[in-house]
Amino acid sequence: MRENKGITLIALVITIIVMLILVVVTIRISTKGGLFDYAGRAARETNDAIEEETDLANGKITIGGVTYDSIDEYISKLTKNANNWDLAYVCNSGAWSKEITDKNDAALTASDIIIAKFYKTGNKITPTLDGATLDEGDAYELVIEGTGAMGDLARFVIDIEYVKYAWQQSTITPYITKLVISKGITNIPDFAFAECTSLTEIAIPTSVTSIGEAAFMGCTSLTEIAIPTSVTSIGAGAFIGCTSLTEIAIPTSVTNIPDFAFAACTSLTEIAIPTSVTSIGVGAFAGCTSLTEIAIPTSVTSIGGGVFSGCVSLTEITYNGTTAQWDSITKGKLLEYNKSVIVHCTDGDITLYYQGPGILRKN
Repeated sequence: MRENKGITLIALVITIIVMLILVVVTIRISTKGGLFDYAGRAARETNDAIEEETDLANGKITIGGVTYDSIDEYISKLTKNANNWDLAYVCNSGAWSKEITDKNDAALTASDIIIAKFYKTGNKITPTLDGATLDEGDAYELVIEGTGAMGDLARFVIDIEYVKYAWQQSTITPYITKLVISKGITNIPDFAFAECTSLTEIAIPTSVTSIGEAAFMGCTSLTEIAIPTSVTSIGAGAFIGCTSLTEIAIPTSVTNIPDFAFAACTSLTEIAIPTSVTSIGVGAFAGCTSLTEIAIPTSVTSIGGGVFSGCVSLTEITYNGTTAQWDSITKGKLLEYNKSVIVHCTDGDITLYYQGPGILRKN
């Protein structure tokens, strides 16, 4: 009986050893040439290829001999096929077509056209618009391809309301989460992406020279945007109501910050105004409740009224000139009632406050 137990114990030990050997072999196969190793090598080779073939000069990226204006454009071209779009709009001679879903539509083959293609991202979202929650729907990436100027997307009518054109006619606007504009497009029209409340990513190429009025009005999910140095003009209210915008870089190619350009950008904490700017429009930063600091260069010769109205967190302004130069600037009523701001000049400080009908100043 004792002998049988000994044999059984030996057999059990041998079985355990064999199982351990099999486990080790399996792990070595998986990690040394198997699935894990293949995936690891593939990832390393991909990273190496991108590192070897990427040229980050001037903000561009070169992969496989092809130069892209941004990594977003590269990703878009890599993951999307020209015929995978779900719906499109065509701009021909400045006029936009109605919604197109037929990939054989003759409008798509016309010469000298701009095409706005919508691709479903595979995600579902429930966007908001004017404070109301919309129904759940497909999220879209919008890719605009072509060369030249995009036609107008909206026009003013009676009572300062506007008629929506192209993709704004549908209810798809709040479902756009990403925007890629290909190199060759020269403008962003008035109201082009207004009320794109779910838009979080934008790639603007250096071919764009102008951004229209209210172009990104109400893009409440947009946190940052890079304006290329090719842009020389920004329309009034271009970014009004972009409540998640935390930073903005104004290029040195811009000479005027228009009326209400960044009004109600409640998350904007600071902004740098380049020395190319000579004028700041009415209410340009009105309602920027998180704005804590701003530097104004001596190139500025006029500042519109109410420019800092509602900027409850702003207590100081840095001015790169003397108090005499500050006084020589043509200014409207910069502040609201009972609000005061200290202006730091190179030769001393000025305290500004608004009381009654005018701006008062004391040293």
